[in-house]
Amino acid sequence: MKNFTWPLLLAAIITALLAGVNQFTKADLGYYPTRNLVYINVWEEWCQPCVQELPELTKLQEKYPAVQGFLVSDETDVDKAKALLEKLKVQGFREIYSNEKTTELQSLFNQQESQAVPKHIILNDGKVVYQKVGSGPEVLKEIEEQFKKYTTAVEVTVKAKN
Repeated sequence: MKNFTWPLLLAAIITALLAGVNQFTKADLGYYPTRNLVYINVWEEWCQPCVQELPELTKLQEKYPAVQGFLVSDETDVDKAKALLEKLKVQGFREIYSNEKTTELQSLFNQQESQAVPKHIILNDGKVVYQKVGSGPEVLKEIEEQFKKYTTAVEVTVKAKN
């Protein structure tokens, strides 16, 4: 059985990446693109702290273009959420609207944190390197520190190979 696991897993990953997959599960965190740092923000349109931090997150996304950003929400009124993002000029993120996906990401947090938003998750090579619930200047600073840390490591590796 073990002999078939890796080829099947590799085939699934390649298929998902080639298809530009927009659906991820807890077990599939490794399916997020792994060549660059991945940032996931779980937010809701009704959450004032979520909405307030979106412009600052956009600035971070612009400052660190190598970071692949995802906004994940279980909003049922997707048009309303997209209109809000457009009004706030939020750019540079892939958007995922799925109750199933937010539930799966909630499982990364303890029971008390699982229902709270905003949530911040940073993946490096498919592994969670940072996760936090909450908002504010201190959280944004922590996120930027992670971006600096891991994007600098990627740049050094690329330069060393050249």
